Amino acid sequence: MTIDLLCDRLFLTVQEFASLTRSDPRTVRRGIAAGEIPAVKFGGSTRIPVPKVREMLGLPQVDSAA
Repeated sequence: MTIDLLCDRLFLTVQEFASLTRSDPRTVRRGIAAGEIPAVKFGGSTRIPVPKVREMLGLPQVDSAA
């Protein structure tokens, strides 16, 4: 996954976030459990909001109305 794909997404999976940040999914899950990575649960799956990802990476927010 590249940063360009963050423009049209609302959420990332744990695996996608791990791939983007070049980290292990277990590390991402530990960060979520510790409250270091914001995430929401949908049923049995965990998703990370793209606006928070962009904020964490220091990227500008994208105006969805544009």
